[in-house]
Amino acid sequence: MTDQDQPAPETPETEANIDEALGDFLGHQRKAISEVGKALESMVPDGVRTHGQSAFKEMVEGYRGLFNAALDEVIERIEQFKTEPPANKQDE
Repeated sequence: MTDQDQPAPETPETEANIDEALGDFLGHQRKAISEVGKALESMVPDGVRTHGQSAFKEMVEGYRGLFNAALDEVIERIEQFKTEPPANKQDE
């Protein structure tokens, strides 16, 4: 192997440059994603956005009611189980 085949050793300066470049890249990517989100949001009319938010809230309330009803049923069954006297097993 010749000296040309071996990679240059990394120094603290080159590591710092790489870290800085990576940090800059990630910063640009975050900003790009934010801008895409804003662009998509601007394409949705206000009425659609408002009604969509209302629909989402109603859907969440529906699931909340369903979940609470199921939870109430489970709690009721647990309470019944706690208050029932144990079944007497008769010797055969």
